[in-house]
Amino acid sequence: MTQKRTRGGRYEVQGSSALRPEFSSFTQDDLDTIRRTFETRDKAVKAERRPARRVAKKAGVSVGTLRRVAIFAVASIVVFSVTILYIFQCAVIAGNARDIHELQAQLKQEKRASDDLRLDIARNDNIHQIQRIARANLGMDYPVDTQLRTVSLPELPPAPITEPVLPKTDRVGLLSILFGQSE
Repeated sequence: MTQKRTRGGRYEVQGSSALRPEFSSFTQDDLDTIRRTFETRDKAVKAERRPARRVAKKAGVSVGTLRRVAIFAVASIVVFSVTILYIFQCAVIAGNARDIHELQAQLKQEKRASDDLRLDIARNDNIHQIQRIARANLGMDYPVDTQLRTVSLPELPPAPITEPVLPKTDRVGLLSILFGQSE
């Protein structure tokens, strides 16, 4: 005895129960119970698909078209998110590039100022340059003989060199405490 599903979703028993002994004890009530169980399962499976079918029916499209639209919508959201992230990264990179350019310009300016200061130092370290500036700008010149005056000081005996005397302290050292030695 075999079961076959018909177009209406029902199951029909076909064949003889003599072919399969395990089906020989089934009554018509048992077969109806089995048929109802399968029908209930089919209804549950259809109920799971109903929201998509209901939406598709309201929209006037097939379920396949509705699925394709849903997949396209999800893919569009993913692409949009990736595009937004890419644009954000480009903006950050552009801001960092601008900062780098400004810092490089500032570095060039500071190097020029440092080079100018080094040139001034090199120019002013030259003794002939110092002498020329002193004579031209400050009116300084070597004194003439009439401007020189020599002073003699009385000769003093040299001071004796003595060793420094350290003041005695009342401190007790750690070693003398530990070993009982006096200083």
